Amino acid sequence: MFGLTRIARVNLRPGVAGNFADTVGLGTLEYGYSNLNANLIVVLAHVSCGAIKATVDAIKSGTQRPPHLNALQAGIDSGITSIAKTGSYEDAVLANVRAQVLQLRNAGPVLAAAVARGDLRIVGAEYKLLSGEVTVLK
Repeated sequence: MFGLTRIARVNLRPGVAGNFADTVGLGTLEYGYSNLNANLIVVLAHVSCGAIKATVDAIKSGTQRPPHLNALQAGIDSGITSIAKTGSYEDAVLANVRAQVLQLRNAGPVLAAAVARGDLRIVGAEYKLLSGEVTVLK
């Protein structure tokens, strides 16, 4: 049996590196769910994410970034710190997607309650730039 999924295209912040939700991003997603009746959120990452690469490099080297870049890194590094030390850049990209999906699923009160009721699904996916292929993560 197939069901209709309403997808509202709501960008967290177009052009913001790193694929993470801050307060404004969460508000945007809550708006998409509550006002546009979207019932699917896809956290979409790509394998060549420069923000992830820069964060991995900073974690490996212990380098501090300038304040504004540190703010970007802070949104990413909690999901990739353990992977960054031993894994590949792609491993870190996927770890970030999974961490962001988990954060969104637990973001109360709106998104977490909608997920618990089964009214909203939040999934992660990886976009391969060269082939255009999108793979939904398990």
